[in-house]
Amino acid sequence: MVQNRRGRIGWQVGVVIIAVLAVTIRATAAEIVVVDLPSYGRLAKVADNLTEELESRGVELLSAEEAAALETRPSAVVTDDDHATEEGQAQMLEELVREGGGLVLLVGRSRRHVEQANEFLKPRAMEIAADPEARGPVRWIDSPLTTGLQPPVSGSLRMSISGARLMPVARQGGRVVSAGRALGEGGIIVIPTEMIQEGLQQHPPDKNGLRLLVRAVSWASRLEELKPAAPAPPPRPRPKLPTPAETRLPLESTDFTEAILYDSRAPKDNWPQINAWAQDILSHTGLPVKALRVEGTDNPLVAALLSNPELVVLGTWRQFSEQEIGALGHYVAAGGRLLVIAHAYSPRQINLVYMNAVLSQFGVLVRLNRRGGIGEVVDSSITEAEELGQMRGGVRIYGSDIEPVAVVGEHVMAAITTYEHGQVAVLDGGPLLTDDRYRDVFHTCLDWLTQGR
Repeated sequence: MVQNRRGRIGWQVGVVIIAVLAVTIRATAAEIVVVDLPSYGRLAKVADNLTEELESRGVELLSAEEAAALETRPSAVVTDDDHATEEGQAQMLEELVREGGGLVLLVGRSRRHVEQANEFLKPRAMEIAADPEARGPVRWIDSPLTTGLQPPVSGSLRMSISGARLMPVARQGGRVVSAGRALGEGGIIVIPTEMIQEGLQQHPPDKNGLRLLVRAVSWASRLEELKPAAPAPPPRPRPKLPTPAETRLPLESTDFTEAILYDSRAPKDNWPQINAWAQDILSHTGLPVKALRVEGTDNPLVAALLSNPELVVLGTWRQFSEQEIGALGHYVAAGGRLLVIAHAYSPRQINLVYMNAVLSQFGVLVRLNRRGGIGEVVDSSITEAEELGQMRGGVRIYGSDIEPVAVVGEHVMAAITTYEHGQVAVLDGGPLLTDDRYRDVFHTCLDWLTQGR
């Protein structure tokens, strides 16, 4: 078990947020709910939004002192895999559930989070497995938990849940990615954190995942009342491939060892000019740059990534298959470096949506809504503050854990982030056409990606 250092004490001694929730669907007394989530990092926004949703329903929040004075055990607990595996917590949570309480467990998708969750779940006849086929749109299982909700915005969850007497809540790529299980007199509901968090990163926020979480708080203790009916998943559409433009780079399908893999051959939206600037900057690394041959296969990146490229460069120009998205996730998690150049005009904004299927697994999203104005390089771990001058509107970059590198006002147009052992840089490609100083930003991000390689 990975030790949790957040300094929290369990709900049993009162250092938690406790709320009294008036549940309109039950004609009983108000429930006592413990929300035990961190106040920092990726789960902080989930915790804040959950609190707001509870307050909007007339929830009375109690202080730790007031909570400690309560004699009634909580009827439900919302926590994460880190806390559920702290010393002594697992047994106390199981006792709560077996005596009629509910547990909503939020689980991250990295290997560490899955291993921690399984430390708690396996003795209780549930298990999470890494599953690269859990990709594509999330689809609800029809039940009172999901009625009236739109499927949440979510990238590749890369996990599947199995267990005895499992009550599926959501599927992705035909895999069960959220589910519950009755245990004793109560029950446990497992929800991937990304199903909630990624929607909250949208502008405006997509709160369908959050609303599922709010409902799960009420339903976890009475899963036996749910009778879901799982519809057959629809057939998956083949990825769309535009006619690739000619390229001066050598074309390669599989061998990118000690080379840069370049996957951007759009013929429209000034992409030939953007590619020319980007490839010129990449040439300064001294590494060979090879264009990915995308014709003739549905999954061109899968075989190419097996050669472990020094750097992968993606442009927003085509749809990626679920297998490619999974392969990119594994490549970066294992220490790979990814550079995304995002650019589109309005008629082809769908290309940004295709790229978000890749980026969302790294906690990043791009949209064509950045305003124009004075651009600035910001003080960051790799840059010093500098004015860039007037910038046209273009692509904006979102993410709770990104480190902005260049901005227009509060709108990020270049950013970096890390994902497990790997690194990701995302840049608006449009300014490469007109601004020498922005090309220097590209250089700086590239140096950060290739240092130590």
